[in-house]
Amino acid sequence: MSWVVGTGTLPGLLAIAWAIVTLRTGQVAPMARRYVAWPHLRGLAALLTGSPAVLRSLFCSRLPPSVSWDVR
Repeated sequence: MSWVVGTGTLPGLLAIAWAIVTLRTGQVAPMARRYVAWPHLRGLAALLTGSPAVLRSLFCSRLPPSVSWDVR
């Protein structure tokens, strides 16, 4: 199960990195430049797309502290 979650982490991290670059500079990759009218909106969408994959991998690997099962 962990390798399934781990494989989703890499595209999530790449989407977040792409989003940060797009939001900071306003530049879009040459292959997608023709289709993008608002680069900052595309950067925000990439950030919202990549975040759940990274958060899921963090919660499945139990890196952030959570409430114990006894309390639940």
